[in-house]
Amino acid sequence: MEGLETIPPWSDFVKFCLRVIHEDPENIDRDFEASSLYENMRQKHTQSVRTVAAELEYQHQQLLVPYDNTQRKDRLRGAVLVAILIEADKYPDEPEDYAVFIEYLHNVERHMPTRRKALREAQEAQEAQEAQEAQEAQEAQEAHEASG
Repeated sequence: MEGLETIPPWSDFVKFCLRVIHEDPENIDRDFEASSLYENMRQKHTQSVRTVAAELEYQHQQLLVPYDNTQRKDRLRGAVLVAILIEADKYPDEPEDYAVFIEYLHNVERHMPTRRKALREAQEAQEAQEAQEAQEAQEAQEAHEASG
C-alpha cells in the first residue's frame, strides 16, 4: 500500500472530468497546447538545471490539471540532459521532494567540469550579446540626438 498517499482524491478526478466536459473548446485547446509544450520541453546545452526547471514550472502553471510531486520529478528527469542523469545515478538517495530534487540535480551539474564550462561560455556569450545591443542602442540614441 506504499505510495497511496500521493494518489489524488476521487473528487479531484470528478472535477477534472466535469471541467473537460463543460469547458469551452478554446480552454481545452489551450490546455492541450500547454500539456504538449510541457511534455516536450528539454534542457538546452546552454541552460542550467535551474533554468529548465523554472521554464517547466512556468509551463506547469498553465495546465488545467497540475502534476503531482512524483510526476513533476519524472517530467524534470525527462527534460534534463542525459549526461546529468548519468552523473546523478552515481549518487545514492535521490530526494523525494521536487524542490530538493531540483537542487540535487543542480549540485550534480555544478560538479561536472563539462557543464561548468558550457554554462560559463553561454553566460559569456549572453553578456557579449547584451553589451553589443547596449552599444547599438547608445549609437542609435547619439545619432538621433545629433540629427535633432
